[in-house]
Amino acid sequence: GIDEVVDARVVGRDDDAPALVVGRVPVGGHARRACDLRLQPDVADFANANLREWGLERRAHVEPGDVRDRKPEPEFDLVTFHNNIYYFPVAERVALLRHARGFLRPGAAIVITTACGGGSPTSIGLDIWSAGTERCGRLPEPEELVVQMREAGFDDARASSLFPGEKYYAFFARRPASGG
Repeated sequence: GIDEVVDARVVGRDDDAPALVVGRVPVGGHARRACDLRLQPDVADFANANLREWGLERRAHVEPGDVRDRKPEPEFDLVTFHNNIYYFPVAERVALLRHARGFLRPGAAIVITTACGGGSPTSIGLDIWSAGTERCGRLPEPEELVVQMREAGFDDARASSLFPGEKYYAFFARRPASGG
């Protein structure tokens, strides 16, 4: 799963690596210490109840709110956006990524997973939906999102196809170790 990809390629096996997870309840491998941001308060409440029931409340918590409204403090080793970059308009993505960079410690990583334009009928349908939905944006093209990550000030931005024959990618980049 995606947790194994994140562990293997980005954060290693540090059990104390704090992560900011935007829009995905953190319960997998990389969620050793995680904060998840959700737009809907009732979803955050439900997720926190599940985390308590599962005994994970010391490892993770979910806060209601929009990541764009949270003041960035460089306290995380990882920021993730899983299957939600298309909820942000294309014209706002560089600013969003620059803001997300502010949550990362120097040298820390961002990971984005998403379907990209084209691909399966499901991806095409998602692209049509997101492009036509107010305050959302179309699916990115792989090179386009890599360029946006670089424009936002990240180093080593790259895309990696996760499924052969499918246009589903993981995007990786790092906050510069100094000066950024």
